[in-house]
Amino acid sequence: MRPELVIFDCDGVLVDSEPITVALLREDLVQRGLDLDHAQIDRLFTGGTMRGVSMQAAEMGADTPSTGSTGSTTKCTAALRWAPRSSRAQRQ
Repeated sequence: MRPELVIFDCDGVLVDSEPITVALLREDLVQRGLDLDHAQIDRLFTGGTMRGVSMQAAEMGADTPSTGSTGSTTKCTAALRWAPRSSRAQRQ
C-alpha cells in the first residue's frame, strides 16, 4: 500500500524524542557501569551519534561492546516507533 503522505520530523518539531532517548541512554549506561545524570548526558552527548556516545562512554569507563553501540539505538527505535493506522480505519 502506498502512503498518502510522508512527514519528515526534524527532531523536536512534531515529537520531542530527547527525554525518551536520554532516559533509555542513561539506563543503558548505568547497566554498563557509567552513572551519569541528565545534565551530564546533555553536555556530553547531545548532537552526537550513537557510535560517538559509545566511544566516549568507553573512554569514561563504560563496558561497551566493540561494535560501537551501547544498545540504546534499538531501544530508542522501539520506544519511538509509531505504527500508523490505515486511513480507512481512521475514517470509520
